Amino acid sequence: MKLFKEGPDALTAQEKRALLTDGHNLAYLHTLIWKTPAVMMHPAWSKGLVEYRSAKRGGRHEPEISEAKLTGV
Repeated sequence: MKLFKEGPDALTAQEKRALLTDGHNLAYLHTLIWKTPAVMMHPAWSKGLVEYRSAKRGGRHEPEISEAKLTGV
C-alpha cells in the first residue's frame, strides 16, 4: 500500500478523501500500522504512534470537566 510505504504526503487530497470512504482499506491500514514494527514502516507512522502513546501516558492534559457538568448544577 502506497500510503503505508511512503507516508501520508504520498497521497493527493483526492486520494485521501477516497481512502476515508473505503472502510475496508482504512481498517486494513490501521491494523497494519499498529502491528508493524516501527523500523519497518515510514517514519511518519512511527512518529505518530510515539506521539499517541506519549499522550496516553499523560504527556498531554485532558480537558477539565467543570463540577457543574458532573453534577448537572
